[in-house]
Amino acid sequence: MSEKVIEWNLGFARDEVVAGVEKLFTQLNWAHTRAETDAETRFQAVYLRKEIEASVRPLTSYRSPFNVHATLHRTLLTLSAVGLDAEERKTLRHKLTLVFLRVGG
Repeated sequence: MSEKVIEWNLGFARDEVVAGVEKLFTQLNWAHTRAETDAETRFQAVYLRKEIEASVRPLTSYRSPFNVHATLHRTLLTLSAVGLDAEERKTLRHKLTLVFLRVGG
């Protein structure tokens, strides 16, 4: 049975979140697949007997109230896992945070 590990509403465009998830799985050396539809990008990753599923869905973009030329993007990232213990979930959250950390932003 799959357990939701993370559900984040991120201030990034969909392509940035997809690149970040791929970067994370590559850093962890986890074999993964990627499937794209108009509505979302889905990843499945496997490492030993552990399985991670990630869903990346764009949310409504909007114009910045402070800069009419800037469009602000939001993307929902949901990760579910099978076989992760508490320490592995904590490590995954930490590594994912580092992937999306913006310095000065």
